[in-house]
Amino acid sequence: RNPDLWDQYGSRYKRDHAWCYTKDRYGGPFNLGWDYCDIPVCGGDNATCMEMDKTTCGCRNVNYADYRGNNSHTAWGDSCENWNKTKIINAGDYPDAGLDGNNFCRNPESSPNPWCSIDFWGDKKNRCYVPSCNPCSCKPPSCDLDSNTEACGCPSALQAEECCIEDNNDECRCEYLKVACRKSIEIGKADFCGEAFDTCCGGSADCMCSVTSSICFDSPGLVCNVAADYCC
Repeated sequence: RNPDLWDQYGSRYKRDHAWCYTKDRYGGPFNLGWDYCDIPVCGGDNATCMEMDKTTCGCRNVNYADYRGNNSHTAWGDSCENWNKTKIINAGDYPDAGLDGNNFCRNPESSPNPWCSIDFWGDKKNRCYVPSCNPCSCKPPSCDLDSNTEACGCPSALQAEECCIEDNNDECRCEYLKVACRKSIEIGKADFCGEAFDTCCGGSADCMCSVTSSICFDSPGLVCNVAADYCC
């Protein structure tokens, strides 16, 4: 739950995300701390692959490294130090990390969470809270076909656009769009299936039967009913 709200001064005792108390397994009954909870994100249409504004959120599957917002406080309310001043990293070594002489929360070197440096008896690395983008709007961190772990087709459709840059890219796009189609059907939709058939088959009925049959073998059940529609 989140019984707290940030006050106008950004008090460190006000939290802006759901949290709970934690207890060290080796500590006594009064050795309590707290941490943020990972809450699923509302909003976003899995069917449209809507692009999220990365100034407002970051993708969990890349540890929020794509966040480009202006949050400049740690999860505990401390003010962040300018990246050009911190001694923890050399900001110039990360030209694409969105540091740019600011003091905003970032994740330049693939830490588990976004962070910033605070000046507390020397530079200290401190975790930030960054809102999570709808995971169905986030491209997987690699181009592996099985790297879309979400129950939606959009991440695979995004891979089809960004991972297939060779001259003969329809064959490449076909494989990603088949995954997108299968994942959509598994949640009761048929998004990306038409695009998959156009890309893979160019209107050939026999090809569409073959494509849906291959999807069927990957995910029996509901998808097999779709294969029957095209093959029978």
